[in-house]
Amino acid sequence: MRSAPLAAVDIVMLGSFGVWTRGTLQSRALPLARALSTATGLRFALVTTPWDDPTQSGIRETIDGVAIYNTIATSQRQAVAVVREQLQLLRSLRPRLVHVMKPKAAAGMTADVLARAPGRPRLLVDYDDWEGDGGWNEHGGYPLLARRLFAYQEGRLIRAADGVTAASTLLEERARRLRGESGDDVTFLPNGLAGSWMDALRDAAQQHGNHNAPRLLLYSRFAEFTPDWLADVLNRIDLGLTGPIQLDILGDGAGIQHALTGLRRLMPRRHGFVARDTLPDHLGTATIALYPYDDNLINRSKQSVKLLELMASGCAIVASEVGDIRRIGGAATTIVKPGDAGAFAAAALELINAPTRAAALGRLARDRAQAFHIDRLAVSLQGVYQRHGLL
Repeated sequence: MRSAPLAAVDIVMLGSFGVWTRGTLQSRALPLARALSTATGLRFALVTTPWDDPTQSGIRETIDGVAIYNTIATSQRQAVAVVREQLQLLRSLRPRLVHVMKPKAAAGMTADVLARAPGRPRLLVDYDDWEGDGGWNEHGGYPLLARRLFAYQEGRLIRAADGVTAASTLLEERARRLRGESGDDVTFLPNGLAGSWMDALRDAAQQHGNHNAPRLLLYSRFAEFTPDWLADVLNRIDLGLTGPIQLDILGDGAGIQHALTGLRRLMPRRHGFVARDTLPDHLGTATIALYPYDDNLINRSKQSVKLLELMASGCAIVASEVGDIRRIGGAATTIVKPGDAGAFAAAALELINAPTRAAALGRLARDRAQAFHIDRLAVSLQGVYQRHGLL
């Protein structure tokens, strides 16, 4: 027996991950959909397969006018069932445009079927990570068959789509190369922060605003650099200090304890992965944030929400010059050559010893973060949708 048709929408954002487990859906797709729904009246739905969060299997909810549909099938072994279910949801929702949030995995398979279908809706691809060879294929722990599939999907769907939104300079350039003559329909669309989240980060920083004593922060997934390099940086900072300074560590990963061994004046406090609603308080207590990157393809192609959150919190930031770090952080961020542990530690020590300058950089960072307000980015995405006949 067929289920009743769902309420029709204009745009489906199609995903392959749990909404609340991956930044692509939680921090990119959903805020953009909410902002555009409010500003334009376009009707959005988010359809995804929560393989990494099976507790969301089959759950349907609506958040600020955006309908969210999780497929019932979630296992990677249920690929055929997942694609069939995503296609059924698309047929029932009857969108005029499907925006694929990552050309990969379940959404990539569904989009590949859709791209070949006659009379299909318009098809856009959102490209926010280098997924294939040289990128996450080398670091995601995927089996060989999955790596071949992801590399195929990335190239195939970027070429086949009616347009591409790209989160970083490198991804924008690559999408244009892959698309050749149709490369003009590639739009740079960086990540952003919702206004309510910016307000929460700013308010927490102002509430904790006793910046008389420097306080360091390391907020990372700890996949962007090696533990040995981090240990070198922290030991150099430690040697340069004249008194104790607290180092708060948000996130977790292999080798962290090794990087903290032997510190005398840096006083590390490991918080692990913290709940999102407590993040503003953690960021708001910091005066200086360390944001290191190794110079590799994944880091060169990403555009970090964490960096934006640090900026919105008013931290003075020391960061490696990799990828879009300078494009995003600008003059508000102290930029250091990647891989140079001595220069990175020296830049941090300089800010520790110049609290007035650190505070000024923090204010500049908070102001610069406004350029990445989700409402401003939604205007850019609105222009994309207009070119494809939705407004």
